[in-house]
Amino acid sequence: MSAKDIEIAKILNALSDANRIKIVSLLLDSGKCANTILQKMPFSQPTLSHHLSLLCEANVLNAKRVGKEIIYTINKDTISKIASFTDTLMSANTDAPKKVVETPTVKVTKPKAAKKAVKVSTPKVVEAPAPVVEEPVKQPEPVRYQNDDFDFLD
Repeated sequence: MSAKDIEIAKILNALSDANRIKIVSLLLDSGKCANTILQKMPFSQPTLSHHLSLLCEANVLNAKRVGKEIIYTINKDTISKIASFTDTLMSANTDAPKKVVETPTVKVTKPKAAKKAVKVSTPKVVEAPAPVVEEPVKQPEPVRYQNDDFDFLD
């Protein structure tokens, strides 16, 4: 497998989650910080952080620190690689003759009178045994010992 194939697989894997697709969609018009993205997502900040890190590792997103915030933007080079890959898939020779797989046919004929009839067995229906319900074990009552000064529970 080539390095290009591995890279495409990594990118597609990062984009294989609906939440990550939504994150990328939110960043189509401009870069945004995590707090802005989080307001439009139905999950917590740690989950968003996980998704953003996967997208950055696959080079789908760029992360740039601006002051105290990190601004996430779409990596256009990576998106163009995916576009090129999908163009290659779309331009594949779909007019090539398709291989026809023939299934073997069986000729069924009635047996002649001189031959014995074939006995066909049918599957038997077996009822499943009733589930065994165990009753909870009762705990023994605590034993109380008395001393002149104290009560003890065992």
